[in-house]
Amino acid sequence: MQHVLSVLPLKSIVLGAPIAAALGAAASVVPAKNTALVRQSPRASLRCLSSSPTARRWWPACFVAAVAVSVTVTARAATPADWLNPAAGNWTSAANWSIGPTVYPNNGSPNAADTYDVNVAAVGASYTVTLDASTAPTATIAVHNLVLNSSAATIQATGGTLTATGEFRVDAGTFKLAGASLRNTAVTGAGGTFNPATGVLDNVVLQRDAAVSNNSPDLDPNGGILIQNGLVLNGSTFTISHFNNIALNGGIRFTGTQTLGGTGTLLLAGDRAPFLKNQTGTLTIGSGVTVRGGGEFIYSSTINQGTIRADNPSIVLVMEGPTSPAAALTNRGILEATAGALHIEGAFDNS
Repeated sequence: MQHVLSVLPLKSIVLGAPIAAALGAAASVVPAKNTALVRQSPRASLRCLSSSPTARRWWPACFVAAVAVSVTVTARAATPADWLNPAAGNWTSAANWSIGPTVYPNNGSPNAADTYDVNVAAVGASYTVTLDASTAPTATIAVHNLVLNSSAATIQATGGTLTATGEFRVDAGTFKLAGASLRNTAVTGAGGTFNPATGVLDNVVLQRDAAVSNNSPDLDPNGGILIQNGLVLNGSTFTISHFNNIALNGGIRFTGTQTLGGTGTLLLAGDRAPFLKNQTGTLTIGSGVTVRGGGEFIYSSTINQGTIRADNPSIVLVMEGPTSPAAALTNRGILEATAGALHIEGAFDNS
């Protein structure tokens, strides 16, 4: 016996009244048009018809809400928040913001639905906005959009976690990560400087160039910028430099199993040897990524699907790892020396 479900075409998503009620005041509920033909029944909510002229029955597996409605949810617009004056101050000082004097931009404050579009664009003498999220609730400051657009301004993130759920643009001025974490954020912008010197990049997308220099105490195994939960280079170059300085080095570390992905370049630059370290877990270098320059690449369980290129004629690119095959450098892409020299010291699989 063949069974067919008798339903009219729907022009909109429909929800039952109890579900709509659960959405609260944010939902606008209107009667639905062209919804399914429905009859209430203690046994089922959807009328399923048999092709047999003598047999019609209810199927408990077929159900929709007895009363259908069309629901439209209107998102609440973010509140603009401007840094008022070209003067140094703390992000968490409400008096510095156009939304003050009692609140500073942090999503969910003072009301749970509040979000903020932040603009730091005051012009004048040079000034620094200090962002220490460790003093905020849950040690996190979250905003919808963050735009830095003043050549006089520096935002320096010194503690806690910063997240921009929409867009983080640096068009002028400098953003410096100096001990804080930047999490779940895409960084873009047409100018200025994005300098993730120290701290953590946690699931970050770089849609613009970034650069750090001499950002780690020399011989410090835990120095440099730390990468967690993946880094995507979206047409960008991330430059790690070590210039003529014995006490400091330039470094980047990856911890935990993750991918350096996207399409871009990680450049080891300078007149001394910066370092890249795969500290824990398996690091996969994606097929669209080029790691190039000269310096020290300390690997452990690293899979190369992209290009690793020694092209600094003055500094050797040394790839140093353990001797255990379980922690080898596995090459599935390209390893090459063009203008420089490439040394591999450790377990290596090129099969």
